[in-house]
Amino acid sequence: MTGFGAGSATAGHARITAEVRSVNARTLDVRSRVPDALGTSALWAEQEVRKRLRRGRVEVSLVCEGEPEAALLDRGRAVAAMRALEGVAAELGVSERPPLSLLAAVPGLFVGGTIGAKDAASRALDGALSELDADRAREGAAIAEELARRADAVLALARQAGERAASLPAAARARLSDRLAKLPGVLVDPARLEAEIALLADRCEVSEELSRLTTHVAHFKALVTGSARSVAEGGAPSAEPEGRRLDFLLQEAMREATTLGVKAQDARVSADVVEVKVELERMREQVQNVE
Repeated sequence: MTGFGAGSATAGHARITAEVRSVNARTLDVRSRVPDALGTSALWAEQEVRKRLRRGRVEVSLVCEGEPEAALLDRGRAVAAMRALEGVAAELGVSERPPLSLLAAVPGLFVGGTIGAKDAASRALDGALSELDADRAREGAAIAEELARRADAVLALARQAGERAASLPAAARARLSDRLAKLPGVLVDPARLEAEIALLADRCEVSEELSRLTTHVAHFKALVTGSARSVAEGGAPSAEPEGRRLDFLLQEAMREATTLGVKAQDARVSADVVEVKVELERMREQVQNVE
């Protein structure tokens, strides 16, 4: 799903702005641009995005205007660390003093600077992702409304096809009887005739296909409207990707519609089935945009 979000925060005399753009994609592809002033925040920014999003081609841009405060050395902590290292060297009988470069491995020696800038970048990115979520939620609500409307159209067509299909067994009986009546001198065993008519009627029976088609589409609509209502009321989106489930239901509905069209053998029912399949295909195309 598509969306855009922006956020900003300050770090000393610097102002950090974050922008996040997302376009449709079947997987999650994150690309980030981070200035040198923010150090190694590129990987961190990508990890933050992956915590919030599940799919889409996402571009993250962080801009630092001004210079962050210089990092300050915690001298007391550095002296204590150096004395501890010297003590270890003396205990081991090492005559050489430990090099100052070992202090680079001691955490928490520097405060401010890059650390403060990263904290500001975190706040800016969080704001941008929140705006992006709101943008995607608005798009999702519009898509959900369209999908629900198309689901209603499919259900109406299915009901219409069911009403027309109800007369198919009787019509098949009438056609067979009419054809036999046009064959003079042909004697037909009544029991055999009834058996053939029953077999023909069974081949035209489509109530099971219609029931399964209606069930799949009704379930589809319930998922779409329920998820959209939850998000609109401030609830959290589903923890599981809904797009795959919706796509599966549409595949099954399309399968039932195809079987229905084969079994019906009626021009009017076939026309309804064609319209059903057109709507289902349009719904499948739109579901590809749904997370």
